[in-house]
Amino acid sequence: DTAGNLSSIARALTLTVDASIPDPRAVSLADASDSGLSTTDDLTYVSTPTFTGSGGVISDTVLLFAGTTTIGSALVRTGGAWTVTGSSLNDGVHSIHTRFRDTAGNLSSIARALTLTVDTSITDAPRAVDLENVSDSGLSTTDDLTYISTPTFTGSGGVISDTVLLFAGTTTIGSALVRTGGAWTVTSSSLSNAVHSIHTRFRDTAGNLSSIARALTLTVD
Repeated sequence: DTAGNLSSIARALTLTVDASIPDPRAVSLADASDSGLSTTDDLTYVSTPTFTGSGGVISDTVLLFAGTTTIGSALVRTGGAWTVTGSSLNDGVHSIHTRFRDTAGNLSSIARALTLTVDTSITDAPRAVDLENVSDSGLSTTDDLTYISTPTFTGSGGVISDTVLLFAGTTTIGSALVRTGGAWTVTSSSLSNAVHSIHTRFRDTAGNLSSIARALTLTVD
Protein backbone atom coordinates (compact mmCIF):
# COMPACT_ATOMS: atom_id res chain seq x y z
CA ASP A 1 0.00 0.00 0.00
CA THR A 2 1.08 3.70 0.15
CA ALA A 3 2.89 2.94 3.40
CA GLY A 4 4.90 0.17 1.73
CA ASN A 5 3.13 -2.84 3.26
CA LEU A 6 3.15 -6.02 1.13
CA SER A 7 0.22 -8.37 1.06
CA SER A 8 0.49 -12.15 0.94
CA ILE A 9 0.86 -13.70 -2.51
CA ALA A 10 -2.32 -14.61 -4.41
CA ARG A 11 -2.99 -18.13 -5.65
CA ALA A 12 -0.91 -18.69 -8.77
CA LEU A 13 -2.26 -19.06 -12.31
CA THR A 14 -0.64 -21.76 -14.40
CA LEU A 15 -0.25 -20.45 -17.94
CA THR A 16 0.76 -22.60 -20.89
CA VAL A 17 2.21 -20.87 -23.94
CA ASP A 18 1.97 -22.95 -27.11
CA ALA A 19 2.93 -21.37 -30.41
CA SER A 20 3.72 -24.56 -32.35
CA ILE A 21 1.50 -26.72 -34.54
CA PRO A 22 2.28 -29.46 -37.08
CA ASP A 23 1.38 -29.07 -40.73
CA PRO A 24 -1.18 -31.46 -42.31
CA ARG A 25 -0.16 -33.94 -44.95
CA ALA A 26 -1.90 -33.96 -48.33
CA VAL A 27 -5.66 -34.60 -48.23
CA SER A 28 -7.09 -37.72 -49.93
CA LEU A 29 -10.56 -38.54 -51.22
CA ALA A 30 -11.86 -41.61 -49.39
CA ASP A 31 -12.13 -44.65 -51.68
CA ALA A 32 -15.85 -45.03 -50.94
CA SER A 33 -16.44 -41.48 -52.22
CA ASP A 34 -14.36 -41.87 -55.39
CA SER A 35 -17.05 -43.21 -57.72
CA GLY A 36 -15.08 -42.77 -60.95
CA LEU A 37 -13.43 -45.44 -63.05
CA SER A 38 -10.74 -45.83 -60.39
CA THR A 39 -10.30 -44.95 -56.73
CA THR A 40 -7.46 -42.59 -57.61
CA ASP A 41 -8.99 -40.32 -60.27
CA ASP A 42 -10.64 -37.92 -57.75
CA LEU A 43 -13.76 -37.89 -59.94
CA THR A 44 -17.07 -38.52 -58.21
CA TYR A 45 -20.83 -38.16 -58.37
CA VAL A 46 -20.96 -37.99 -54.56
CA SER A 47 -21.77 -34.36 -53.75
CA THR A 48 -20.92 -34.72 -50.05
CA PRO A 49 -17.65 -36.67 -50.32
CA THR A 50 -15.51 -37.87 -47.43
CA PHE A 51 -11.83 -36.96 -47.13
CA THR A 52 -9.02 -38.46 -45.06
CA GLY A 53 -5.56 -37.44 -43.96
CA SER A 54 -2.97 -37.62 -41.21
CA GLY A 55 -0.18 -35.73 -39.50
CA GLY A 56 -2.15 -34.10 -36.71
CA VAL A 57 -2.04 -34.26 -32.94
CA ILE A 58 -4.92 -35.82 -31.04
CA SER A 59 -7.53 -33.20 -30.08
CA ASP A 60 -6.42 -30.81 -32.85
CA THR A 61 -9.21 -29.79 -35.22
CA VAL A 62 -8.78 -30.32 -38.95
CA LEU A 63 -10.50 -27.67 -41.08
CA LEU A 64 -11.57 -28.69 -44.59
CA PHE A 65 -11.84 -26.10 -47.36
CA ALA A 66 -13.07 -25.90 -50.94
CA GLY A 67 -11.19 -22.88 -52.17
CA THR A 68 -11.66 -20.33 -49.39
CA THR A 69 -14.94 -21.82 -48.08
CA THR A 70 -14.95 -24.05 -45.00
CA ILE A 71 -16.91 -27.21 -45.85
CA GLY A 72 -16.23 -29.34 -42.80
CA SER A 73 -14.19 -30.04 -39.68
CA ALA A 74 -13.39 -32.88 -37.31
CA LEU A 75 -11.15 -33.78 -34.39
CA VAL A 76 -7.88 -35.57 -35.05
CA ARG A 77 -7.90 -39.13 -33.73
CA THR A 78 -5.26 -41.10 -31.87
CA GLY A 79 -2.29 -41.58 -34.18
CA GLY A 80 -2.91 -38.31 -36.04
CA ALA A 81 -5.45 -39.58 -38.58
CA TRP A 82 -8.67 -37.75 -39.40
CA THR A 83 -11.82 -38.13 -41.52
CA VAL A 84 -14.15 -35.34 -42.64
CA THR A 85 -17.33 -35.47 -44.72
CA GLY A 86 -17.75 -32.22 -46.61
CA SER A 87 -20.92 -30.21 -47.04
CA SER A 88 -22.64 -30.33 -50.43
CA LEU A 89 -20.47 -29.36 -53.41
CA ASN A 90 -21.71 -28.13 -56.78
CA ASP A 91 -20.82 -29.90 -60.01
CA GLY A 92 -17.42 -28.65 -61.11
CA VAL A 93 -13.74 -28.67 -60.20
CA HIS A 94 -12.86 -27.88 -56.59
CA SER A 95 -9.53 -27.19 -54.87
CA ILE A 96 -9.73 -29.12 -51.58
CA HIS A 97 -7.23 -28.37 -48.83
CA THR A 98 -6.89 -28.54 -45.05
CA ARG A 99 -5.21 -26.93 -42.09
CA PHE A 100 -5.02 -27.77 -38.39
CA ARG A 101 -6.17 -25.65 -35.47
CA ASP A 102 -4.85 -26.74 -32.07
CA THR A 103 -6.42 -26.24 -28.64
CA ALA A 104 -4.41 -23.01 -28.19
CA GLY A 105 -5.92 -21.62 -31.41
CA ASN A 106 -2.76 -21.89 -33.52
CA LEU A 107 -3.41 -22.43 -37.23
CA SER A 108 -1.08 -24.58 -39.32
CA SER A 109 -0.02 -23.80 -42.84
CA ILE A 110 -2.33 -25.03 -45.61
CA ALA A 111 -1.78 -28.54 -46.95
CA ARG A 112 -1.16 -29.25 -50.63
CA ALA A 113 -4.52 -29.07 -52.40
CA LEU A 114 -6.43 -31.96 -53.96
CA THR A 115 -8.17 -31.23 -57.28
CA LEU A 116 -11.62 -32.81 -57.04
CA THR A 117 -14.18 -33.05 -59.86
CA VAL A 118 -17.84 -33.49 -58.90
CA ASP A 119 -20.16 -34.64 -61.70
CA THR A 120 -23.72 -35.58 -60.80
CA SER A 121 -25.23 -35.12 -64.27
CA ILE A 122 -26.99 -38.19 -65.60
CA THR A 123 -26.27 -39.31 -69.15
CA ASP A 124 -29.36 -39.73 -71.34
CA ALA A 125 -30.55 -43.30 -71.82
CA PRO A 126 -29.17 -45.16 -74.84
CA ARG A 127 -31.29 -45.29 -77.94
CA ALA A 128 -33.02 -48.63 -78.51
CA VAL A 129 -30.60 -51.56 -78.70
CA ASP A 130 -30.40 -53.42 -82.02
CA LEU A 131 -29.24 -56.93 -82.90
CA GLU A 132 -26.41 -56.64 -85.40
CA ASN A 133 -27.37 -58.00 -88.84
CA VAL A 134 -24.63 -60.65 -88.85
CA SER A 135 -26.01 -62.01 -85.56
CA ASP A 136 -29.62 -62.11 -86.75
CA SER A 137 -29.66 -65.56 -88.36
CA GLY A 138 -33.44 -65.82 -88.76
CA LEU A 139 -35.41 -65.53 -91.98
CA SER A 140 -34.75 -61.78 -91.98
CA THR A 141 -32.29 -59.42 -90.36
CA THR A 142 -35.12 -57.75 -88.44
CA ASP A 143 -36.87 -60.67 -86.71
CA ASP A 144 -34.45 -60.79 -83.73
CA LEU A 145 -34.38 -64.58 -83.98
CA THR A 146 -30.97 -66.26 -83.95
CA TYR A 147 -29.11 -69.48 -83.32
CA ILE A 148 -26.03 -67.50 -82.25
CA SER A 149 -25.68 -67.84 -78.48
CA THR A 150 -23.21 -64.95 -78.18
CA PRO A 151 -24.83 -62.33 -80.42
CA THR A 152 -23.53 -58.82 -81.02
CA PHE A 153 -25.63 -55.74 -80.34
CA THR A 154 -25.26 -52.14 -81.49
CA GLY A 155 -26.64 -48.79 -80.51
CA SER A 156 -25.92 -45.09 -80.16
CA GLY A 157 -26.65 -42.01 -78.13
CA GLY A 158 -23.69 -42.11 -75.75
CA VAL A 159 -20.79 -39.81 -74.99
CA ILE A 160 -17.29 -40.91 -75.89
CA SER A 161 -15.61 -42.70 -72.95
CA ASP A 162 -18.96 -43.63 -71.36
CA THR A 163 -19.43 -47.35 -70.79
CA VAL A 164 -22.50 -49.10 -72.20
CA LEU A 165 -23.77 -51.95 -70.02
CA LEU A 166 -25.70 -54.74 -71.75
CA PHE A 167 -28.30 -56.76 -69.82
CA ALA A 168 -30.45 -59.83 -70.36
CA GLY A 169 -33.17 -59.23 -67.80
CA THR A 170 -31.25 -58.21 -64.68
CA THR A 171 -28.02 -60.01 -65.61
CA THR A 172 -25.09 -58.09 -67.09
CA ILE A 173 -23.96 -59.90 -70.23
CA GLY A 174 -21.45 -57.44 -71.65
CA SER A 175 -20.02 -53.95 -71.73
CA ALA A 176 -17.96 -51.69 -73.99
CA LEU A 177 -16.76 -48.12 -74.32
CA VAL A 178 -18.75 -45.68 -76.41
CA ARG A 179 -16.87 -44.63 -79.54
CA THR A 180 -16.49 -41.24 -81.18
CA GLY A 181 -19.92 -40.09 -82.36
CA GLY A 182 -21.74 -42.00 -79.61
CA ALA A 183 -21.96 -45.42 -81.31
CA TRP A 184 -21.18 -48.66 -79.51
CA THR A 185 -20.98 -52.41 -80.16
CA VAL A 186 -21.15 -55.18 -77.55
CA THR A 187 -20.89 -58.95 -77.97
CA SER A 188 -22.74 -60.73 -75.20
CA SER A 189 -21.73 -63.63 -73.04
CA SER A 190 -23.45 -66.94 -73.83
CA LEU A 191 -27.25 -66.91 -73.78
CA SER A 192 -29.46 -69.96 -73.28
CA ASN A 193 -32.09 -71.07 -75.79
CA ALA A 194 -34.98 -68.87 -74.69
CA VAL A 195 -36.63 -65.48 -75.11
CA HIS A 196 -34.52 -62.72 -73.57
CA SER A 197 -35.27 -59.10 -72.76
CA ILE A 198 -32.14 -57.21 -73.87
CA HIS A 199 -31.59 -53.67 -72.69
CA THR A 200 -28.79 -51.23 -72.02
CA ARG A 201 -27.77 -48.28 -69.89
CA PHE A 202 -24.79 -45.95 -69.82
CA ARG A 203 -22.31 -45.40 -66.99
CA ASP A 204 -20.18 -42.26 -67.28
CA THR A 205 -16.64 -41.72 -66.02
CA ALA A 206 -17.96 -40.33 -62.72
CA GLY A 207 -20.05 -43.46 -62.16
CA ASN A 208 -23.46 -41.95 -62.94
CA LEU A 209 -25.95 -44.43 -64.42
CA SER A 210 -28.45 -43.47 -67.10
CA SER A 211 -32.01 -44.70 -67.20
CA ILE A 212 -32.60 -48.00 -69.02
CA ALA A 213 -33.17 -48.03 -72.77
CA ARG A 214 -36.25 -49.61 -74.36
CA ALA A 215 -35.77 -53.38 -74.37
CA LEU A 216 -35.26 -55.65 -77.40
CA THR A 217 -37.01 -59.02 -77.31
CA LEU A 218 -34.48 -61.59 -78.56
CA THR A 219 -35.14 -65.25 -79.23
CA VAL A 220 -32.16 -67.64 -79.16
CA ASP A 221 -32.91 -71.04 -80.71
